[in-house]
Amino acid sequence: MAIGSLGSVSYDIVANDRTGPAVQTASTALVGAGAMVTAVGAAGLYMFNDWTSAATTFSRSITEVFTLLPSITQERMDEMASQAIEFAETMGFTLSDVATAMYQAISAGVSDEDVFAFLETSA
Repeated sequence: MAIGSLGSVSYDIVANDRTGPAVQTASTALVGAGAMVTAVGAAGLYMFNDWTSAATTFSRSITEVFTLLPSITQERMDEMASQAIEFAETMGFTLSDVATAMYQAISAGVSDEDVFAFLETSA
């Protein structure tokens, strides 16, 4: 819609222009800038939606991990979440995959203190 509006304004300026080529050049630049801003905005929105979706999925998954550790403290939860993020970045996995692997490992009897060493060895 924004590109269409800019195009309409540009057409009006060019069609009714009596000031010369300088205004036409400025009009063309305005349309190009408007299209670029629209494209960047759309890409940014897509990336933001993708990021928030990944964050929500990780939050849900890591919360499931913590259900396996009934006596875990908030401090330890924060520490494990940070370790999961660092592990995912270092090893090239998604946060969701790391949380799922943590859940499976802890379910199989790996302690929360040893889970990242176990996952590193398993990777």
